[in-house]
Amino acid sequence: MRALGLKVRIVFMALLLSGSIGVNADDPSHALMDHKYMVCEESKSLEGGIYGKGPFKRFGPPGVCAVDQWLVISKEDFKRLAMEWYGFDWSEEIPFWQQSGLTAAEDFNESQE
Repeated sequence: MRALGLKVRIVFMALLLSGSIGVNADDPSHALMDHKYMVCEESKSLEGGIYGKGPFKRFGPPGVCAVDQWLVISKEDFKRLAMEWYGFDWSEEIPFWQQSGLTAAEDFNESQE
């Protein structure tokens, strides 16, 4: 039984290292749990929200931009570009998308003042 567990770990590591599983190399760089908004202007692609947890939105063709083509932008710019490029209506979205672009810590500190 112990040998089977070792074999499973070896196969998993081989798949992970070969790129067969894991993060797509063309996706923008982000931490596993990250609050970020990004744009690739070449393809007019947008990604943003809370990576790994949600809420999260993606606009545009997937896998077109290389990692170095993605730029970090503000939440307000993300929402503005989604409206301009894709005609997305934010008024019907959940409260997360209605809030300002402040981080949770900044939002908390501002509410304490």
